[in-house]
Amino acid sequence: VYDLEGRIIEMNEAALRLHGLGNREEVIGQNGLMLVAEKDRARARENTRRTFKEERSGTVEYTLLTKGGKEFEAEYGGALVHDGFGKAVGFIGTTRDITERKRVEEALRESEEKLRVMFESTSEGIVVTDLKGKILDVNDAILRMSGLSREELVGQDGLALMPREDTKKIIGHGTKALKSGTGAEKMIQEITPTSGREYDVGLSMGMLRDSSGDPTGFVAIVRDITESKRAEEALRESEEKHRELVENLSDIIYTVDENGVTTYISPVVES
Repeated sequence: VYDLEGRIIEMNEAALRLHGLGNREEVIGQNGLMLVAEKDRARARENTRRTFKEERSGTVEYTLLTKGGKEFEAEYGGALVHDGFGKAVGFIGTTRDITERKRVEEALRESEEKLRVMFESTSEGIVVTDLKGKILDVNDAILRMSGLSREELVGQDGLALMPREDTKKIIGHGTKALKSGTGAEKMIQEITPTSGREYDVGLSMGMLRDSSGDPTGFVAIVRDITESKRAEEALRESEEKHRELVENLSDIIYTVDENGVTTYISPVVES
């Protein structure tokens, strides 16, 4: 509790422990700003002035000090104290140590930043949707694959971008993921999106859950397999041409394995 000049006139045991004080006599009569870190004193002084002028209360975060000068993060709530005639006679403040909360928040921000870097730097496309298939986020790889902008994709029904025959399969895999105890359903599904440029992709899907374990959406990992499919088709065509060539030769052609067993002999032998 402070008077209108900001001098401390009362402090409870919890506040004493928070600031590492042994007894009230160490602070009674002292300016309350002595408990605020230098970097926040001007802001604390201005907030006190506004509280008095506007007669409003609220909470704000400050860096405070212990008796030994150690800094800690705190949430401070202040309000005016009035006498029986409604006249302001001082301030009352409540302080809560939020050092651990701030540490957790900072760790979370760092973790999110690492995930964001991974999200954007991977060469494979990533699509995040809600449980109904509405696209919530995509990475840059998806934009490069599809030729669409983030604005064109986010908010759209992801299933509407797929051919009808693929949609049923994807819904089936999504249902399996929902029922899966691990929250993930591994599968590979080749699809050709109907929006943007046409390309073939390999798709694997997993379930997203909140801290309570409840499903919140899906994450799909998308790999562009257009070139590999073209290469496979070219290889099949090449093999077919070679087979036709061999089968139409008059010479006998045969292959054997490492044990000397014949594995192939051209049809000319039969004729």
